[in-house]
Amino acid sequence: MTERRLADARGVSPDAATASARAAGARTSPAGAEPLRLRANAFDPVQIRLDAEECRNLTRAAKKEWLLANGIGSFAATTVVGLNTRREHGLLVAPVGGGIGRAMVLSKMKETVHVPGASRSIDTSFYPGVVHPRGYELCTGFSRYPLPTSTFAGRRWHLERRVSLVHGEHAVVVRYRLLPAESSAPAAAGAVTDAGAAGTHAAGPKASKKQSGATSRKAAQGQTKKPPGTGGEDLPLLERVRLRVRPQFAFRALHDLARKNGHIQRNISVRDMGAHGSVMRCTPYPDWDPVYLVSADARFTEEHDWYRNVEYPKDRYRGLAFTEDLFSYGYFERPNCSWTKRSK
Repeated sequence: MTERRLADARGVSPDAATASARAAGARTSPAGAEPLRLRANAFDPVQIRLDAEECRNLTRAAKKEWLLANGIGSFAATTVVGLNTRREHGLLVAPVGGGIGRAMVLSKMKETVHVPGASRSIDTSFYPGVVHPRGYELCTGFSRYPLPTSTFAGRRWHLERRVSLVHGEHAVVVRYRLLPAESSAPAAAGAVTDAGAAGTHAAGPKASKKQSGATSRKAAQGQTKKPPGTGGEDLPLLERVRLRVRPQFAFRALHDLARKNGHIQRNISVRDMGAHGSVMRCTPYPDWDPVYLVSADARFTEEHDWYRNVEYPKDRYRGLAFTEDLFSYGYFERPNCSWTKRSK
């Protein structure tokens, strides 16, 4: 049946039978039919939730990805458990100077929870022949709306990690919040810090030089008693948990891979921010814009290190080079892990 005869049989004008005509606004409803009216909630976001069983199955979790954009060219993307499986995965991709274009600035966070007598990492990475750390084994769930949020739990702690981009700025915010060990209700609200592009705010180029204020909200902290005779029976759980976050940088063009080199500039400046926070400023290469790491709730400790041969299995599947080296200037740490970290 010809296009015209098919259109006539449906009661639609022949011109409207083509996609270009429909896109131009031609009538596509049968003659005399009521015009299409969209429901008020037709574009409501769809919530995506994954439970612990889904997140702890690495084969499946590594295939579930999310992406955020800031409206001016920057984005963040990774898997639901924070495992980077391709070179385009990272917490901050943003335009930088020197004719590089969009660059992978902040690749990921290396996150370790310390409680008395134990330390557990909640991040996950692929290295040659091994998955290390295995933070996905502690993941208790993931939700996509309103922002990508993952939760992790150990025997005496329950932690939430939320990632967001600052609209109109080349900045990413990673927020950590401690939850009651046996409940989903928050035990304390984390501080919201404005600064560069990563973490509480963590890392990013072309950061605004104005210092953004940090506002903190404190919620009632429940008391968690230890078994009699162990001491500290009245010590709140929040005071006994330490979170260390080490930003890992790639500092390379989006579609390249980074290798250990002696050209990266290791000189940084660190200054205090309020009573407990700090701001770190670095310029990785001469033709790059400055990158800022900011937290209003944690002190930065300088400790340079390379993380060699991080693997991206999606790139290997595509027949591309799939290993790179990530650089770290140091780490943020605070005894009370109800805090937020930001990077520009």
